[in-house]
Amino acid sequence: MRRSPIGAFVPASSTAVRPGDLSGLRVAGAPWAMAEFVGGMAELEVDPPVVVPTSRSTGGGLLQEACAMLARGEIDAVADYEDLLPRARRHSGIEVRSVNLGLDVYSSGLVAADRLPTELVERVVGAVMATLERQRRHPERGVVEAVSRTPRVVPDDAREGWRLVEPRIFTGEPPGSMASERWASSVAYLAKAHRVAVLVERMYRSDLQPVSVIR
Repeated sequence: MRRSPIGAFVPASSTAVRPGDLSGLRVAGAPWAMAEFVGGMAELEVDPPVVVPTSRSTGGGLLQEACAMLARGEIDAVADYEDLLPRARRHSGIEVRSVNLGLDVYSSGLVAADRLPTELVERVVGAVMATLERQRRHPERGVVEAVSRTPRVVPDDAREGWRLVEPRIFTGEPPGSMASERWASSVAYLAKAHRVAVLVERMYRSDLQPVSVIR
């Protein structure tokens, strides 16, 4: 994921269309999603939303509860990854749309122990990228395989979710590559958003210079 899919689901009738429009709105969601959403708003230097707590702090059903709150008018938006839009639509029972924050940070990748041979890591990266490329060429095949492994997957949700995140994965840059500057800004953003210390100070890859991230 070369661009973050974090954003907010709003009712179709909402006037919010840009990240700045979400300032001051009442927002709920899973703790991790709220952390990245609020952190993203700060990263964009726009006024923060009003965080509304859910009745539970962990476990499944947080998205469903937040969407129910949205349908009842208790909040104005639900923070989460935009590929969950079809699920949010089903949980809320109303027509909703996504307002993505458009953060220029990495959102997923491969973390490998430094004891592993570089060749092995590169093979795994190649396998992951080949899988994504195949999904891009044959999206229906990916849906069939997903349903066969996880029967709870709703095929239409999977199709729409892939269409939403595909542009975040394939951005015109070489698949699997990383830019050291964006890597550093991604780690800094996530560490600040989740209020955690970064234990790894340097990143090593044959195609990148070691880069100091944050201390």
